[in-house]
Amino acid sequence: MRSALVRRGRSYIVRFDHGEDLNSGLKKFVSENSIKTATVTLLGAIEKGELVTGPERPVLPAEPHWVRFENVWELFGTGIITFKDGEVSLHIHSSLGKDSKTLVGCLRKEAMVFVTVEAFIQEIITDGMTREFDATSGCSLLSL
Repeated sequence: MRSALVRRGRSYIVRFDHGEDLNSGLKKFVSENSIKTATVTLLGAIEKGELVTGPERPVLPAEPHWVRFENVWELFGTGIITFKDGEVSLHIHSSLGKDSKTLVGCLRKEAMVFVTVEAFIQEIITDGMTREFDATSGCSLLSL
């Protein structure tokens, strides 16, 4: 286990609108507001997108199991925003629901907003927390 002492910084409420790509929008907002590290909570609906629902097999390095979803799913998500190699890095886990179906996983690539997604972004003040690729796991992990 590793840890870091952090402080809370600025807080934002951001509304993403119908047809916007949530992941691209989050990255743009973070860059425009010079946010280095933050937590994010998401509420709304996603029309279509892709998420990782775990590894293909329980071995390291992990090979992601991708699931593509369409036709509007309700969204609740939470995550950490950092930087990796000088670029914004999102690690957002989401619960998606439609009818009696549920998907849970790491929201990646495309995530197109349906009507709206509301985001609460809480900046974290820290001494240079980033993500670094870990060859053993095959994942980008927090550097603490």
